[in-house]
Formats: sequence, C-alpha cells, structure tokens
Amino acid sequence: MIRHSNTLQRVANELNGLLAGATLVDTYSPEKYAVALIFSNIHGQLFNVYASVHPQTGRVSVRRSIGKPRTNLFQPFSDRIGDVCHAVTKHSDDRIISFWFPSHVLHILLFGGGTGNMLVTSDGCVVEALKHREALVGQPLHLPPAGKARPSWYDYVARTQPNLADQIESSTSYFVLDIDGTPTFSVVCPADVTVLYSTSDIFEAIERTVALRLSRQSFDEQRRKTIADTQKQLAKAEKALAALNAVAAQASKAPQLRREADLLMSTPDLHRIGASDIDVMDTDGTTMQLRLDPRLSLLENATARYHKAKDADRAHEERIARLPIVEREVAFLRQRLQNAERATSLEDLSAPSDAARTQKSGRNREAAPVFRQFVLATGFTLYVGRNAANNDELTMRFAKPQDWWFHARGVQGSHAVLRSVRSNERPPRHVIEAAAAIAAWYSSARNSAWVPVIVTQKKWVRKPRKSAVGAVTVEREEVLLVQPHLPNTIE
Repeated sequence: MIRHSNTLQRVANELNGLLAGATLVDTYSPEKYAVALIFSNIHGQLFNVYASVHPQTGRVSVRRSIGKPRTNLFQPFSDRIGDVCHAVTKHSDDRIISFWFPSHVLHILLFGGGTGNMLVTSDGCVVEALKHREALVGQPLHLPPAGKARPSWYDYVARTQPNLADQIESSTSYFVLDIDGTPTFSVVCPADVTVLYSTSDIFEAIERTVALRLSRQSFDEQRRKTIADTQKQLAKAEKALAALNAVAAQASKAPQLRREADLLMSTPDLHRIGASDIDVMDTDGTTMQLRLDPRLSLLENATARYHKAKDADRAHEERIARLPIVEREVAFLRQRLQNAERATSLEDLSAPSDAARTQKSGRNREAAPVFRQFVLATGFTLYVGRNAANNDELTMRFAKPQDWWFHARGVQGSHAVLRSVRSNERPPRHVIEAAAAIAAWYSSARNSAWVPVIVTQKKWVRKPRKSAVGAVTVEREEVLLVQPHLPNTIE
C-alpha cells in the first residue's frame, strides 16, 4: 500500500538513522505476510520494525508495540538474531528495502499483486524466505527487472513543476489526505484537499494511512451489507403492509356477507342442495341474485357466509392492532435505508432510530459518562474504569457479551472495554494493541517497559459470588505484551 519510491527512500533513510549499529534481538510473524523485527541499540532502546508484504497493506514502519502470538509462534529469520545491522537502504531502481548485516542481507520486496516477499541472501544466494521457501532457498537472487518504464512521477513533477518538486524534496511533514474518498499518504498538502491527519513522524503517518484505509474498506463493505439487508427487510415489511391493506378491503365486505346470510336464512327449504344461484327478496323489495356452492345446502351456504363475515371482523381487529406497528417498521426501514445510502462513516450506519427501536425499559446500557473514553479508530471506542466500583459498573453492567475486555495481567489496574459499531467482528490488530497499551498505562505496572495484558471478550469474564468489588475471573484469554502508552487525545 505504501510503496512510492520517494516514500520508501524516506523510510530507508529514517530506518538507517535508527538501526545502524543496532542488534537484532527477536523476530516473529504477528500475522500473515508480516514479520516483526525487534532491534536494540547500544543504549538498550528497542525498535519494533513491522514489515508487511501483504498485497493491499504492504509497508515497512516502526511501531510503538507489536503483538506477539502466544501459540503457534512462527519465527522467520531467527538464525539472524544477535547480528548487528550496519545499514538500511532502498534499491535504487525498485521497491526493495534492504537490511545489511555482516554476512547476509535481508531484502523486503514490496511488490504488488501478491508477488511481495522477504528474502535473506548470502553471497547473492537465497538462504531463507518468508514465502515459497522450497523453491527459492539455494537459488541465486533474481529480482524482477525494473525495466525502462516511463519517467517517474517525481521526475515528471521536477520537470514540469520545479517549485512543487523542491517542496516534496524538503518537506519534513507528512499528511494523510482524502483523495476521492481514499486516505492517501503524502509529503505535501495541496490546496482544496481534505487533510485527515498530519504529523512529523513518517511511520505514524504510514500506520495512520493504513488504518484509515482499512477502516474505509470496512465501512464500504459494511455499508453495502447494511443496504442489502435493509432492502430485504423493507421488501418483507412492505409486503406485510400490503397484506394488511388487503385485509381492510375484505373487512369492508363483512356487513354485505351477513346481509346475504340473513336473506338465505329467510328462504324456505333450507336443506335444498344443488342450486348454483338463487333469487331472494331484499328488505327494500328488490330482487337480489346470490351465487351458491351447489355442493352445500342453503343453510350451509348461509353459515359459510356468517363464518366469512366473522373471519373478516377478526382479521380487521388484528389489522387495527398490527397496522401501526408495521407502518412504523416500514417508515423506520425506509429511513434506515436512506441513512445508509447517505452514510459517510460507520457511525452514520447506526442511525439514532436504531437505539430508540431496540432500547429496553430500565437503565440505558449505552450511557457511560463516568468512564474514561478513547476513540482509537473510526467505529472503535475504548471505555476505561476509574476505580474498583467503576470497573464493576463497566464490566458487569455496561459491557456487552461481544465487547472486547482488557486488563493488565497479574497486577492491579483498570478494566477496559472496547466497543465497535460492528460487534460481530474482531477489531484490527492495531486497535487491539492500542487498547492493550492504554489498559497497561492505567495499571500499577505503568512504569514497566513491557506489560502483559489480558485480551478477551466480555462473555468470558464473570464475577464470582461474594468477591471483592472490581474482582473478576476470566475463563478464556490471550495475552498481549505491550508498552504502556496513551494516545494523544482523550475524550
């Protein structure tokens, strides 16, 4: 995703300044297509390098913390642990970041379309690979030729807009811009373009770009799903409304059915069978012809009309009770569909009418003005308890079963609950890590370099009988090792 030549050159320069002379102390794969490289400089300061060759989110950056899997730990390039990094460079003609060690080089190939990879080479031959290891190990390193492609975008700008080229070259600020609805990393901020985020830290800008773009993709997917589901529900509700309106037309015939039944009951020979119609004298002296079921007697035809009239009356009564409900449902779904079609964020998809429609009597579980609140990303809010009683309120009353629950492991601290507008999906990794870092900060281990934090869903957290205020037990958990940290803004 972040693969522009100018950006990658800046990334390489920044990494070289941080890691030249640093020792590789750990490696692991936090997720598919990604590797965490943990370096320590001569002062003992740790740098968490996150490298991803994912077709959509490929990039190299430095993070404050990177979650380490507790089970099925995969440690690529572990043979390189203990080696000193001499330099970090970018390939002059391609999207490759290289980490240079005494006897080998780690190349991160940021090619798009699923062709990215990470390779370790020694004397020009591949000795380790993240992907396609069997086919690559032992083979000479062959990179796809850069070719004689058209001049780069930067060369074009330098030739046509030299002032802009100078601005790009000298810029020390980084922006996330809204370009046609897509969050885009940039080193300049053109006029009349919406700025989503700005910083002087290139890695922070890269991670924020990826996070916002993934949120945008998630929103687009959720919006399509919401529109499709609402259209299906609306069609069903409108069909029910049409059926109720048809009942109204049938109910209007009840008086006529009773009148016809009364006239039939006034005729002689009520047990006669076989007639398909009959002429009867109405109360005003006029003659009325009634159609009959020839299989039934006149009495049975009259009785059938009485039953139809009674059924029509009963249906009309049910219609009177149901009609307002169905009409409100149709109006609600039409409004919801309109909101979804106009929505520009995940919050917009949760129309205010949703809460009013589903809110139960009694205490409103959505209200939480007493908790600390952090908006970690679009659609994700973290609530943090302030004391033991507040923790009880947060976990046992406010939290929903599908919310995510955090607590520093083995020490005293605040409970933290992460809520998403999409409760049926696991939050992205960077949101989980940010929430865990906040939970670590609000614990007695705040001053530790690394803190283990429990991550689980609220449904696996319970309060034992007669336990102390704020005390809970966790039935299932995973543990994330993070550095205690607060975001820049608190709501």
